[in-house]
Amino acid sequence: MSFKQAKKLAVVAFSQDTVSGVTFRRNKEILEPISWVTGEISADDPSIAWKSVLKQMGRGKDCPLYLCGSLREGVCFDTRIADLAPRLQKQALELELPRHLLSVPEKLRFQFLPQGKPEDGFADLRVYAVPEKSFEPVAAMLTQGSSRADGFLYPALALREDDPAFFAEEMDPDRFLEHGIWNNCPAPIEFISQWREKLENEKTLKDKAGFPLSDYLLHVVAARELFRNGEHPGLDILPDQLRPQRLKKQIRITVVLLILLLLSFVWSRAGEWKKNYVEMRSVKREMQKLPRENAELKKKLKVKEKNKKELNRILNLKVGERNLPGKLADLSAVLPDNALVTSLRWGENSVDIQIQTAADQNKISTAIQKLPYWKIEQIQQRSWGTSTMITLKLTPAEVKK
Repeated sequence: MSFKQAKKLAVVAFSQDTVSGVTFRRNKEILEPISWVTGEISADDPSIAWKSVLKQMGRGKDCPLYLCGSLREGVCFDTRIADLAPRLQKQALELELPRHLLSVPEKLRFQFLPQGKPEDGFADLRVYAVPEKSFEPVAAMLTQGSSRADGFLYPALALREDDPAFFAEEMDPDRFLEHGIWNNCPAPIEFISQWREKLENEKTLKDKAGFPLSDYLLHVVAARELFRNGEHPGLDILPDQLRPQRLKKQIRITVVLLILLLLSFVWSRAGEWKKNYVEMRSVKREMQKLPRENAELKKKLKVKEKNKKELNRILNLKVGERNLPGKLADLSAVLPDNALVTSLRWGENSVDIQIQTAADQNKISTAIQKLPYWKIEQIQQRSWGTSTMITLKLTPAEVKK
């Protein structure tokens, strides 16, 4: 239970003869009693008083409940150990207990709180040790009253160094405590008035009409200390069977919330994983398309380069033969009458001519040489019967190969 956040606190004090309870409301550091009740314990059925007090307190399930009193075989003592963390102090006290107890029970529980400020590396502690079995009567009373407790506080642990003398039957019916020293009763008559003055100076208790401080001083002192040190690890002494079920419910709720949070996280991550998977598949498909598109682009580029080369070749061609009809007329004039031009191809720098004739090759060559603008580059002759096929390659007379 977080006492820093708690706005209400119920304190039940018990002795052999009585059980009493006060429910406090806290406004900052000021305690206001809102209900108080006392019941006489019957030897025939002690649970009647417990049930009546727990019911009349009207504390509600969310209000923490602390028990105060003296348990059978409980021992309170002061000791000095090294100023360490509470967890380490508890371990050190386990070794210290045999020095203060006649015998150490098998299941021993103890609680402690520091008294004053540490000096020279040492801390003064007030310790209350009790066998675990001593809680059984209290557990039975709480069970009869359908209640559980958040903790237990031995009254002497709630007292501070500068507090007045303190006596409560629930702490010790035969002794009172003053400045850390136990004294035999009776306690000083004026100790109640001293406490009233101290609480007024501390502004700890809000004056409530009808609230009898003398009857419930123990509850006020315990509540004051619990709101101050209620979360101290050294106060953890109560067995698990006495603790409220709401703590277990809170643990279950916490576990459920953690599971839901985990599922929510997994669900959100699953959405991201699915999105990433879809994007990855899309990227993979795009990567598979790239080689095909690249091959197609290369193919189109080659076609365009080929077309470009052809276009450049055409553009680089000369205009052609300007005096073609005259040169053809000159060719016809020099060739023998029995010569037939079967093929004529006019190139950029040459003319290929095939002539079918019965005349001699020399006669054809002599006739071509009469033309001043052509020169015979190559001549071939094939004959069959009386006919001859002459192939000529002519180049302009000014072009030299």
